[in-house]
Formats: sequence, structure tokens, C-alpha cells
Amino acid sequence: MLQSFYNSVLGVKSQQFGMDINANNIANVNTYGYKAAKAEFKTIFEKTIGNGFIGPTNDQVGLGATAKASALDMSQGSLVSTDNIFDLAISGDGWFNVAPFNGEQQYYTRSGNFHINSEGFLVNSEGLFLMGINARNIIGGDVINPTIVLNPNSDERAPINLPTHLIYPGVPTNEVSLRKNLTFGSSFQKQSIGIINPNGEKKNLIIEFTPSDNQPVVGSSWDYVTFIEGDESNSQNGSLLFDANGAMVEKTILTLDNGGTPLTFNLGGGFDGVISTTDKINTSVIVNGKPKGDLTNYRVDQKGNIIASFDNSESAIVAKIPLYHFINDQGLHKKGSNLFVETNNSGEAKRFIDENGEFTMGSKILSHMLEQSNLQLSIGLTNLIVYQKAYLASTRGITTSDQMLQTAINMKK
Repeated sequence: MLQSFYNSVLGVKSQQFGMDINANNIANVNTYGYKAAKAEFKTIFEKTIGNGFIGPTNDQVGLGATAKASALDMSQGSLVSTDNIFDLAISGDGWFNVAPFNGEQQYYTRSGNFHINSEGFLVNSEGLFLMGINARNIIGGDVINPTIVLNPNSDERAPINLPTHLIYPGVPTNEVSLRKNLTFGSSFQKQSIGIINPNGEKKNLIIEFTPSDNQPVVGSSWDYVTFIEGDESNSQNGSLLFDANGAMVEKTILTLDNGGTPLTFNLGGGFDGVISTTDKINTSVIVNGKPKGDLTNYRVDQKGNIIASFDNSESAIVAKIPLYHFINDQGLHKKGSNLFVETNNSGEAKRFIDENGEFTMGSKILSHMLEQSNLQLSIGLTNLIVYQKAYLASTRGITTSDQMLQTAINMKK
């Protein structure tokens, strides 16, 4: 009778453990990145009631059950779409690395709801910084240096910083090609061409064509002057000579100072470039250079690269989000708020390395997505009912054992 009493008490305690684990799972059904726990139990060592080991049965009786462990279900939760660029979900295995700014404690999480704080750092809702690799290509004045690229094999762990204002430097124009008809017999003609100065600003290059005072017996001659609008004092003069068919046979090659960048003109030769006929042709201009660009937005690709896009159609990788993996995810120690820390059982956090010895993700990072809790609510509610019934049954065992004890005591009286 006493044994059944104690067994029932242990049953109440163990089923209460199961209910606590399951209730916590249900409470976190809407927690992003939550990994449901599973209550595991073990039987307590058996009591031998026989006198030896030669009987046809084992002659043992159980001494109840107790809680053994709470194992994590590491299956992936379903993914939902969001409007935030930095809502990130991991498709596959892996963990984000977050930490306080000083990096004294490294945490790992599957919850990827990040945002940029007032200082330009990517942080989660607890204010922990997303750790990764900064590209080192942002120089003074928040200007991108396109010649510096991110090192994908860097093992850096630093808070990812994304400036709210960023400039992609312009490329100054150093060559202009012109195809145009200086109509034979006409007078003054003017051509305006957009160029880029060394500051990445758009300027207008002006070329003015005027028939020469002294015309050849056959063909035609034109004088031209060119300057950058707003800097008329820095002008250059040249001349063009055309044969009877309007093909260019002679020209003055000029070089203009574009704010310190030599700017040359390609006016062609023969019928390729500037001509002088009575025919009509379409004017065409080829100009190199690129205007400077201001930051328009950030985006995250599936390899974890954070890419800055600019209004001059350029883009640059400014940071990378690495994923970390463990030999034994079950060995991670939970610290609350979907945070885990590595232990001796989990092994050290590692990044995958491919056959070329380079770091690889091992999984995909999806932007505008969040991973939901992997708890299946129907299973959670069913388990809760099972634990409740087992709990009630154990309490009934306590009541029954107590009644039997009371009967035994009354028999003695």
C-alpha cells in the first residue's frame, strides 16, 4: 500500500513536469523562431521481490517514474512573409549570432526579427547586436569605395553597422563621341551634352559650331568652341574641314579640363562622326562617366550579403551575415527569449567550409520572412489532455492508497 502511494505521488510530480513543458510550448505558439520542448521520463530502478534469478519471470516491481529531460524539437517552423527587409528566416539548419556590443557573451538564435537602431546597428527586439562581417569599403564621409570588396573568408564577429546615409562616388567623364551633320550652307549650330564632373555632379558640355570666314573652294570649313557650362573661361577652340562629299578630312583634336580630369573629343573622321552634307541624319552622342549615387535602400540576398542600392543604379555589398552550426544542437543551453549558448555538449559554433576551403552558408537566408514556432498546436493540445488525464489518474492512486491504509488501521482497532 505504501509503495502504491509513493508511486502515485511520483506520477503526479512527473505528469506535472510534462504539463509545465507542454503549457510553455503552447504559450509560445506565436513566438518567432521558438523550438518546442518535449518532456521525457524514466522509470525508477526496480525492486526485486524474488529470491534469485532462476525463476521464469523477473520478479520485480517498479518504483514509479520521474522527469528525465526536456529535449528540443529542432524541426523548422513554417515561414511567414513580412514588410521588413531585415526580418530574416533561415531555410535549413543554422543559427544567427547575436551579442551585447562588448561581445562578452555570444548568443545564438533562430528568431530573425532585426531592425536598424538609431546608431545604424542591426539589433533584435532585446537590443542585442547581430554579429557578422563588415566590408571595410566605407571610407570618410560615408562614401563607398567600389574597389574594396568584402572578404567572404573573414572570421570576423562584429556588430553589423549600416549607415543611414551613404554615397556611391561618381566617375568623371573623360571622353565624348559625337555623330552630327553640320548642314552644308547653314550657319551657327549648338550642341549640349550632359557630362559628369569629378564630384559626380551632372554638368552640360557646350559645343558651338560656326562656318569659317575663309571657306575652301571645294567642301566646307567650320570653327568650333567648346566649354563646360558655368566655366566659359576654360574654353577650347578648333576647326573642321570637309571635302565636297561632306566627309571630314581634317580636324583639330582638343582636350578640355573637366575639373582636373582631361576630357577628349572623338569627332570621328570621314563619314564616321561629324559630317557636313545636305542630308539629314540623327545626332548621336556617346558619353562615359557615372553620376554619384545616394543610398536608396538595403537588401539581403540568400547568401547573407547585405547589399546597398543607390539611385545611380549601382550597388555594393557592405556586410555579410554568417550562419553558425553545432555538432549537437540538443546540447545548447537555453537562456530565454529564444537565446541559446554553446556548451561542451553542443560543441563550438562553427561555419561550414566547402571543398575549396572557403566558408559557406550551409542554408539560405530569406529576407522579408520570419520563422514561426515549430509547435503543432493540435499535438500540443492533445498532449495537454494526456498529461491531465495521467495526472488525475495518479491523484486517484493516492486517494485509493490512502483509503486502503485507513482500512488497515481500522482493522487493527
